[in-house]
Amino acid sequence: MTELKDSIVSKDGKRLLTVEECPQISTWGMYDETVAEAPVFIGRSQIETGFIGAFTVINLHAVHHVTTSCAIECQSIGRFCMIAHNVHVGFPAHPADFLTSSFVFRYDDRSDFLHDYMRIEGDESEKAMREKYLGAIRKPLSVIGNDVWIGYGATILNDVNIGDGAIIAAGAVVSKDVEPYSIVGGNPAKTIRKRFDDATIEKLEELKWWEYGPDIMHGIDISDAERSIDELGERISSGKYAKFSSEKVVIDNRTGEITIRGDR
Repeated sequence: MTELKDSIVSKDGKRLLTVEECPQISTWGMYDETVAEAPVFIGRSQIETGFIGAFTVINLHAVHHVTTSCAIECQSIGRFCMIAHNVHVGFPAHPADFLTSSFVFRYDDRSDFLHDYMRIEGDESEKAMREKYLGAIRKPLSVIGNDVWIGYGATILNDVNIGDGAIIAAGAVVSKDVEPYSIVGGNPAKTIRKRFDDATIEKLEELKWWEYGPDIMHGIDISDAERSIDELGERISSGKYAKFSSEKVVIDNRTGEITIRGDR
């Protein structure tokens, strides 16, 4: 696990990664490295992921209340995502088919406070049991698309994929995949409505505007979605706007070393 102290990783005066309130990366050690595509902001969080896309903000501090931590375990987070306070994504499963579901019998360092009360010999049977336990609690991790908003206190379970442009309402408990540009809420979460009509959503999925930098939006009134899409289409078709690329901040989760990779 890597704990990132409050800092700014920058290059040539340009911010690449901003962290506040000491987020922790790789709490379970699932990924050897975590790549943050600049720029990214990470607030108080425990994060287990392989990739965080550019312009994504996780748990930005707020002046009107104390920031609560996020716990995020997923394969990847896309670009331009906004993740609010107290969001939970992914959880270890529980071995429901074992004789007991107690973690006391996983025989690892997380249960060492119990060693005075049980026989711990470190023999082959305990090693085998530890592997079986870890295998039972691992579940496929979710993928969070681009331009996704996840509201305060939302929970997204394992193996749930969130489509591009989706909005997860505050307090939602999401147990099934969320379609692109859908708004879901409740427990269990259900689709409240689509953000746009099917034709508009189809155009947005074709445009993939997040592949470009924020300059693609300059001068466009994004409050008028239909007109914005037409203007975006014209700009992309013109070839005057290059797809966005930037440095990658690479966190080595084995050593805690942070390096910067060039555009690619």
